[in-house]
Amino acid sequence: DCLKTSFNLKLRQSENLNSDVIMVMEKGSLVRIIAIGHDDYIDGVENNWVYVQPVTFNEQMEMVNSGEDGYCYGAYLEETDLP
Repeated sequence: DCLKTSFNLKLRQSENLNSDVIMVMEKGSLVRIIAIGHDDYIDGVENNWVYVQPVTFNEQMEMVNSGEDGYCYGAYLEETDLP
């Protein structure tokens, strides 16, 4: 399933706020969840870190990778109508 970022969201090398930032994904960026990480409490919200792959869709509406895998905080991802 494909999710989108609800804010500009940092993609990190590991599942903590002190980890190196790989990139900042713009609000509305699409990701595919690869794995669910550990539970955390950030900005007053409890959720899991998730290991994701940034994605996009080609002209045939096939999901294709669009960046390096990394971790982001799951509270800032939301559902999409995309497969």
